[in-house]
Amino acid sequence: MKKIAIVVGTRPEGIKLAPIVTTMRRHFSDQLAPLVIVTGQHEAILHDVLSFFDIHPQVVLTVNRTNPTLSALQSQLMQSLESALIAASPDVVMVQGDTISALAGAIAGYYQRIPVAHVEAGLRSGNIYEPFPEEANRRIITPLAHWHFTPTPKATAALHSEGVYRNVHEVGNTVIDALMHAQHVGWDRPAHQHPWANHHDVGRPMILVTVHRRENWGGGLQRIMAAIQQLVALRDDLDIVWLVHPNPDIREQVTSTLGQTNHVWIYPPASYSELVQLMQLSTIIVTDSGGIQEEAPSLNKPVLVAREVTERMEGVEAGCAILVGTNTSTIVDTVIDLLQSTDRYARMIHQKNPYGDGTASQKILSIIAQS
Repeated sequence: MKKIAIVVGTRPEGIKLAPIVTTMRRHFSDQLAPLVIVTGQHEAILHDVLSFFDIHPQVVLTVNRTNPTLSALQSQLMQSLESALIAASPDVVMVQGDTISALAGAIAGYYQRIPVAHVEAGLRSGNIYEPFPEEANRRIITPLAHWHFTPTPKATAALHSEGVYRNVHEVGNTVIDALMHAQHVGWDRPAHQHPWANHHDVGRPMILVTVHRRENWGGGLQRIMAAIQQLVALRDDLDIVWLVHPNPDIREQVTSTLGQTNHVWIYPPASYSELVQLMQLSTIIVTDSGGIQEEAPSLNKPVLVAREVTERMEGVEAGCAILVGTNTSTIVDTVIDLLQSTDRYARMIHQKNPYGDGTASQKILSIIAQS
């Protein structure tokens, strides 16, 4: 029996690692045992994800955020994670993506000579500062990982271009596994429904907006908000649902700028099930989120990527996403064009999702179990 230490720090990590835990329990219980370690970074908003998937972490760490620097967070996580690994003695350390917790988990596993499994490996933007600090984090994790589970051919090719060929497995993205689970659960329970659903009018298109990347704080956020103001001025039949970042400064900027704007609904971050429901109810999604870029094509929703560069070009190349950046006029023009052009809208929503088919977790665990 192999013990798999699964490091979960942020809510996106929880969403993408949850189906691995549930698949392990259902189909690999005689070969693999999960040890879920929660770092304590986003404990409140991570709890709803773990509850939704009926996951109860065995180890919950604490983080002191009085020092806001990334180095302070990383050093805390590395020390606490290494101590947890020493106590648990797992056979594998699994990290996901490119967060500080993923980097700290990979380094802690390396220091203890425990093989590291990197889920969602190989993503590259080509710019070490966009996204920041994620691009650097994932590049550092690569040489420390034993298994590289890539989501797409482009990610596989990126690793090959860096000379990484051994134990590279193209499996798809586990976020599609999570999404299929959420769709299967449905929205019949009140706890799974977002409050805005009560205001939804099928005759009014809805634009869902999420902005959280550090590189968009400041000028980028201001330009996106200006685009929203112009859109509701141009189209009085349009609803905007903005899920605002929990950072107090960001929340204040959004509420002070858009809080009194007609047809703009501002909410705190939604639970995972609520977010999926809002995506289903939306007409277009404007986001800088990596996970939403991957999920939306499976829901047949066009995505406007509010970033200057993205490491997820597969969606753009497939035609189900458009890289609009944070230019106000570009966002406005693209939204209006999609609302007015039924042909272009139809082309975007009928593209096959390039990020997977919902079997990534099964593939990952089969490979680890057989190793």
